[in-house]
Amino acid sequence: MGTNFYWHVNPRSLDTKHGHSDSIHIHIGKRSAAGHYCWDCGTTLHTGGDREVHYSHSDNGWQDRCPSCGKSAGENANIAVNQELGFAKATDKHRHGVSSCSSFSWTLLRHERDLEELAQTHPTLQVLSDEYGKLFTAREFFEELKFCPIRYQCPYEFS
Repeated sequence: MGTNFYWHVNPRSLDTKHGHSDSIHIHIGKRSAAGHYCWDCGTTLHTGGDREVHYSHSDNGWQDRCPSCGKSAGENANIAVNQELGFAKATDKHRHGVSSCSSFSWTLLRHERDLEELAQTHPTLQVLSDEYGKLFTAREFFEELKFCPIRYQCPYEFS
């Protein structure tokens, strides 16, 4: 379960692109629910670390409490899943204690640098979209990434 993000405009010419593509030049990356995370200590509750959060096909490997501070998941434990299902908004996200989090996989790190530049030079321009057609400015997208403490880079076409 996840959400793909795409360039809505060419980051260099600012011309509008049409349609989605799995090309690593248009597909920016994918946000995915990534299980329980202690926002206070900065750690996943998966014993295999952040690389294993998407590869555990059962409850094996997931701890009930933070290995550092001992806190357990609270009432907001499933915000990331609700976000991917479209039931949670950015204002619903809690980044303290133990709750769920998301990961983000960039196709190219160049996309991140381009977005950082666009956030400064064109802060109100909607430069990307998610797979459902929702448009984002670079700044709005970086707000979304605040809920993604686990980040990767995967330079291949995926959907």
